[in-house]
Amino acid sequence: MGDDGVGVSIINPAEVRSEFETTDGTTFEEHFEEGEASEPEEVAEAIVFAATREGSSVSEIDVNRRNKFADSF
Repeated sequence: MGDDGVGVSIINPAEVRSEFETTDGTTFEEHFEEGEASEPEEVAEAIVFAATREGSSVSEIDVNRRNKFADSF
């Protein structure tokens, strides 16, 4: 928190099944099957969590699919 009592939290979502377009013109929702990427609601929940942590030391949240760092790639 700064001198003015303002805190900043960063939310870093990886792939999100949304209406934003990929480089090939399809949407991320079309490009990823359910479960392959985060849903917009999951990112929204992370934002709500960060916004409601008054005086917290949480400053950054990474939102990744559970298998993003698995050895099976």
